[in-house]
Amino acid sequence: MFNEEDATVENQKVDLCKKVFDNTSMRAYSFEHDYENFLSSEYGMKPDLILCFANERNIWSTIQHNYPPLVIHATTTKNWGINFGRHIPLKDWCIMCRFHEDVKQEFVPVCSEGNISVETEKEVLGILPFLAAASSVLVIAELYRLQKPLQYKDNANFIEFSMLKSEGNFLTTNYDPKQCYVCEDQKINLYPSATQVSKYWQFSDEEVLYP
Repeated sequence: MFNEEDATVENQKVDLCKKVFDNTSMRAYSFEHDYENFLSSEYGMKPDLILCFANERNIWSTIQHNYPPLVIHATTTKNWGINFGRHIPLKDWCIMCRFHEDVKQEFVPVCSEGNISVETEKEVLGILPFLAAASSVLVIAELYRLQKPLQYKDNANFIEFSMLKSEGNFLTTNYDPKQCYVCEDQKINLYPSATQVSKYWQFSDEEVLYP
């Protein structure tokens, strides 16, 4: 839905996505600012689920500072890989746990690039454009699994796939919160009531997640 012509004329991705939804039975609204501004906007709503795909505007930190509901994020990596992450509040590592050693005010990860040659003094990088689509497949699969809550507790919250070598390899694992500088103070009593009644908050209940 977003091609080179859209990039040339600087079309907004949120507007293009809204056009896709407008052709279905679903109702969509576009909002071009960040999550913090959204919460204070005229919409005045708390979402049930956040899909985080952006790197700009310190977006990961902004989301986590605002006591989010369940968050799913997927990115490409510098070494021709893709990864998927999930944050169940109070149970999984948050986005900032994952990147806390790297994140600075202007930190923007490099996406979809891999080293082709180091024979010259200048590093030569290549782009694998299909990796972004591959990471979205992991998100779609996770959205499907969310509809089966009794089986969902066994899912790993981090998946990484590398194409740096021809055979490729998957890594799947569960990570507990690392008590990063953002989520270490986010206790259950601080979460807004709107978040605690969101659709997937049940996964934050220890008896549901780990019976």
